[in-house]
Amino acid sequence: MNNKKYFIGIDVAQQTLDIAVHKQAEQQVHLKVSNDLKGMKALEKKAKELNIDLKNTLFCLEYTGIYNYSLVDFLSTKHYAIWLENAVVIKKSWGFQRGKSDQLDARRIAQYAYRFQDKAQRWQPDRAVIRQLKALVCIREHLIKARASISKPLRFMPARYKMLQEGCQGSLQGIEKAIKAVEKQLQELIKAGEKLNEQYTIAHSRVLAQ
Repeated sequence: MNNKKYFIGIDVAQQTLDIAVHKQAEQQVHLKVSNDLKGMKALEKKAKELNIDLKNTLFCLEYTGIYNYSLVDFLSTKHYAIWLENAVVIKKSWGFQRGKSDQLDARRIAQYAYRFQDKAQRWQPDRAVIRQLKALVCIREHLIKARASISKPLRFMPARYKMLQEGCQGSLQGIEKAIKAVEKQLQELIKAGEKLNEQYTIAHSRVLAQ
């Protein structure tokens, strides 16, 4: 994948995505969006405004477990080039550098993608995995919304409604349990993916060789 024109580094957090867009080695823009479908569509909109061809872009991000499932699903559905790299490998490539922030990390990930594009391993799950991933991500998002719709009003209820608050705790605990179960399935699904296992083997071999 060494013929890409743009390189996007993404620092993934639970609630947000810090995005650094590079055209070759030159930084174009930094963008911070929410880690959900709304945020990912905002990225596409911004890219369109800047005439950035996302089909000619390499997206690079560290493997961060459950927090990058929605992003990976979105990018793979759009058939964008994704490089999931081991965080240790990326950090070792920087050497000793001062400064630490999500914005700076995103820029360093984008720079890493540009520098080592010839070593990039494109992550692309098979169709069955994509379908399962989409279903589980969808369920997780609905469960999180359900949790929020119950918990937010409870914070503003007067003390005299304590009985009602206690009654809702059972529902919240059930939703929380369901979220954890879905996240466990997502974790197992990604780990079982042949492409991801192959990339992990390559990433770890690089670490051992250094």
